[in-house]
Amino acid sequence: MKNCFQGVGILSECRIDLYSNHVKIRFSLDINNKTITFHYRKSKKFQTNEYNQVIKLIPFLHPKIDGYVFTDGEKRYYVLSCDNQPCRLFVSGNIFATKDSIYFNAEFISLSDKKDFFDIEIDGVFVDRDMFLNITNDAPIMLNICGFPNYNNYYFRANLSYEGNYIQKNNIIKPHLNKRDFKIKSMRKLERNMSDKLKQNYLLEWEIMNNAKR
Repeated sequence: MKNCFQGVGILSECRIDLYSNHVKIRFSLDINNKTITFHYRKSKKFQTNEYNQVIKLIPFLHPKIDGYVFTDGEKRYYVLSCDNQPCRLFVSGNIFATKDSIYFNAEFISLSDKKDFFDIEIDGVFVDRDMFLNITNDAPIMLNICGFPNYNNYYFRANLSYEGNYIQKNNIIKPHLNKRDFKIKSMRKLERNMSDKLKQNYLLEWEIMNNAKR
């Protein structure tokens, strides 16, 4: 199933953690007056090209406010200095969602001079009028998409806009998933469907996964 996003925006905040065998980045982009947070992780051994590409990118990252590069999770190694003209980034990747949160997992990052945009394209099956089931990496995720009826377990390809907001829980601010977060820009029925048995199996797996995280 397709599950992808891509966009361009101004780098707002950034933290990079360098470890001996991988790199982790958490960063936010301002896109059309909305702030969206992304997560990026690459292995030095198994994703060498992507790892080297993002390491070369670090000196060119200038967010709206100072960002930092840490080694081993705690030692401050390098400052990503802020700039009057913060850099613009292109980002692409896939979505992961739990019952109350959504995560944008970045797979590719590069500098860009394009205008702001953010597109989401995702395949799935409507479970009911508001819930859309997608399978990514053999794991089910559910998105709240309002206003489209269930249609005989057919797969649909949805092009969405994201109108997300944030919640604070235990002094941590994170993206909040609710029925207003996604708006349908276009929807196309695909000529295949999911059996009731398979759908129920995925729904059970999703419930188990989410309950285990509580």
